[in-house]
Amino acid sequence: MRHRRHRLSMRDRLRHRRRRRLVELSVTVKTAPAAGRRADRAAELAAKAMDKIGDPAAHPEERAQRQRHLTKGPEEFREVRVDRPKAKK
Repeated sequence: MRHRRHRLSMRDRLRHRRRRRLVELSVTVKTAPAAGRRADRAAELAAKAMDKIGDPAAHPEERAQRQRHLTKGPEEFREVRVDRPKAKK
């Protein structure tokens, strides 16, 4: 009987150690900022697409301004958007 209680308590201790280790691993695992890379890639693809369909007769500065306006949105709404970080002033 005593031997059986000891064996159960050893199992419990091992289980506790395994759980603690899993929690430690889950807390310390660092994930790559995949969302930032995806956003950069999406912006790059959008810029290429806009270059293809943009007005070739327009001045380069005007094309860049149009592109910024399309990707960032109108200035009036930039402060209201919740899916983007606030602009630094």
